[in-house]
Amino acid sequence: MHSDDDYRQLRDGIALVERSDRGLLEVRGRDRLTWLHSFVTNAVKHLGRGEGTYAFALNGQGRILFDLNILVGEEAVWLDVARLFFDVARKHMNKYIITEDV
Repeated sequence: MHSDDDYRQLRDGIALVERSDRGLLEVRGRDRLTWLHSFVTNAVKHLGRGEGTYAFALNGQGRILFDLNILVGEEAVWLDVARLFFDVARKHMNKYIITEDV
């Protein structure tokens, strides 16, 4: 249970929050944004450094497989995924690397 002081620190200052229920995938390579853009629900290919969005990853039939938070860095894109779907996300993404530099 968190105290009022914990909440105030999060709201007004800087604090660390343990999130072991989440996993982080890092995507690198020249084509990382256009590749990712092809199978998530939000436009990501024009996001710049420090920008991000929330999206769903879809299978070939357009069904939702998992949701993710996307954050663009200078040389990588980070994908924040629920730990429950982490392996599904990793396998799904690896499946779609064909000729892209990812």
